[in-house]
Parts: sequence; structure tokens; C-alpha cells
Amino acid sequence: MDAQRDVPTEAELCGFTWLLAFKFIPWFSAAMGSLTVRRYFQPNHTLTAPPADPLWGDSEPQRHYWYFRAAPDAAAAAAAAEMDGGEEEGGAPAAPPLTLLQVNTYPALTCRRTPDWGWELQNAMVRLTIDTAAGPNPGMPPDHPAARETMTLEQIRARFDALLALHDLDDTSEEEESEGLEEEDQEEEDDGDGSEPDHEKEES
Repeated sequence: MDAQRDVPTEAELCGFTWLLAFKFIPWFSAAMGSLTVRRYFQPNHTLTAPPADPLWGDSEPQRHYWYFRAAPDAAAAAAAAEMDGGEEEGGAPAAPPLTLLQVNTYPALTCRRTPDWGWELQNAMVRLTIDTAAGPNPGMPPDHPAARETMTLEQIRARFDALLALHDLDDTSEEEESEGLEEEDQEEEDDGDGSEPDHEKEES
């Protein structure tokens, strides 16, 4: 069963030091791609960095939280399959929902096994792998600001699920607005193509 898991357990996630690498995409410079950036997933569902972090320095610019969530499409499919008795159309067993790792409102991270039975987390911008050379997560110092975090997992999930829903709504509104503008442009082109309106054709 362990070999079939597609996500790490919380203990695994919090037990390692993770090496974060930026992918070489247009808006990231080569210098950012060469940075050594380490991250720790903490048991209280915060994400922290070691001192003198090349991106955050000695204090993170904002609190970072993490939690697992089902992918939206997979969640809907799983709910539908549950209503149908756990089977997909055609009688085949329903596929398990894809589980994502969410950090704040950044693009969700997908999880996968690596050939050495480790884990890799990635989205379009970054890739996180287990940094075996750095050793295990050293734990969070008692005086670290994130150690005083009081939000529960349920509160974290509710907060960021709501923010993600707003982002999705904004994206949908922008798409609809863009489609509306394209339709208006097409109508203007049709009106100005030199053809006679229908009522003028009838009069002639």
C-alpha cells in the first residue's frame, strides 16, 4: 500500500529539509535559478526558512501556511462517484482524487515519488526535492514567530480555500469580459464590412 501512495504523509513532509529550485521560465532570472533555497514544512502547518535565507532574509515577509487539498476537478468527480456508489460511468471503480499541496494562494504543488523513493513537489514555477545533504528538519526554534501561530488547520483551510475561490472567480470574470470584447469587435467588423443592411436590400 505504501508504494501506491501519491502524496507524502504529514510526518514525511515535516521530517525533511526541502530544497526549492526555481524553474527557468521567462520572468525568473538565471541568478534566481542558481539560488540555494531551503524550506521546512512545520507540524503547525506553517512553512519556514533557515536564518539568512536568500529570499526572505532573517524574517519572512508574510506568514506562509500549508495544507493538503483535493484538486477541484477531482473533488467534483469524487463527489459524483460517491453518489453513484463509488463507481465511474461504465461500472469501473472511481479513481482516487488527486491530492495537491497548497501553500497560501500560490499555484498548488503536485506530489510524486522519485526513483529513490523520495518525494518531489512542483508547480509551474518551482520544484521542491528532499535535501538529504542538509539532513532532517531541525525543528522550529521556540522564539520563531511562526511558533506562536494560533490558527488551526481548519481555520487555515477555510481562509485559503475562500481566497482561492475568489481568485478563480476573478479569473472567470476576466475570461468572460475578454470574450465579450471579442464578440463586440467581431460585430463591429461585421457592421463595417460594406454589406448592406437587410432592410436596405428589401427596399432595393
